[in-house]
Amino acid sequence: MTNYIIAAYDLKKYFPVGGFLFSSKQTVKAVDGVNIKIKENEVLGLVGETGCGKTTLGKLLIRLIEPTSGEILFNVPEEIIHEYEQALENKDYKKTGKISKQYSLLNKKGSELRKLRRYMNIVFQDPYSSLNPRMLVKDIIAEPMLSTGYASKKKLRTLF
Repeated sequence: MTNYIIAAYDLKKYFPVGGFLFSSKQTVKAVDGVNIKIKENEVLGLVGETGCGKTTLGKLLIRLIEPTSGEILFNVPEEIIHEYEQALENKDYKKTGKISKQYSLLNKKGSELRKLRRYMNIVFQDPYSSLNPRMLVKDIIAEPMLSTGYASKKKLRTLF
């Protein structure tokens, strides 16, 4: 059996419109009811028109921003995903809650979330805002490995 690296259900992100002076109750629905599952060793490309919510969805899936609602499960065995989906269908919230307690990315905080982020990354669509042209490629690749503690400087020197 394989694992699902990410499984998101009814994921939503709404941004309020207006500010302090404009206290309106309007929202922009950047992501509205997305379901997505990605298995181990799968590659997913997300395409769409400008402003359709691709970047927002990516940021939600790795918890760079918090969802308005929905669930994000991380590194879940396939049989547990089937149990979760069956429980959702049957409105068995006790069962979904039990599974969420163990696998929900939304329950992770602080150092626990930082440890999980070693296994996550996002490539933003604008390379000029994602990559620093003054850095060497090896340093760009090494940066997240160092910041997450995945590898030490000494180990990286042997790789590059």
